[in-house]
Amino acid sequence: MYQGTLRYDDDDEDKLDFESFIIRDNEIAFRATTTWNKYEKWLIDSNAIFNGQHYETGLVNSTQVMNSSRTASCQVIFSEVVPLESRVKVKGYWLEDCVEYHFSGSLERKD
Repeated sequence: MYQGTLRYDDDDEDKLDFESFIIRDNEIAFRATTTWNKYEKWLIDSNAIFNGQHYETGLVNSTQVMNSSRTASCQVIFSEVVPLESRVKVKGYWLEDCVEYHFSGSLERKD
């Protein structure tokens, strides 16, 4: 299992905090919180399935942490997942309302 923070490529304020990122044979199980517009927090708990090119969740709901009744449909795609000795390098994007929000960085191994 890996944990840590990934940053959005074009945004200094917002980030993706991964509570868990588990790489399996054909999927990645993950639970993450993202900040949106610096102050909003959204939770996503999903599996991304490998489709031959990348890992993707399909259309899922994220839930606003401060107000659990508010949801938004999104898709998370991991386009590059490179396991190293003590970390994993990750690139991908959050897709919502036909807009891609690209993120990248490394997550640390936690046993």
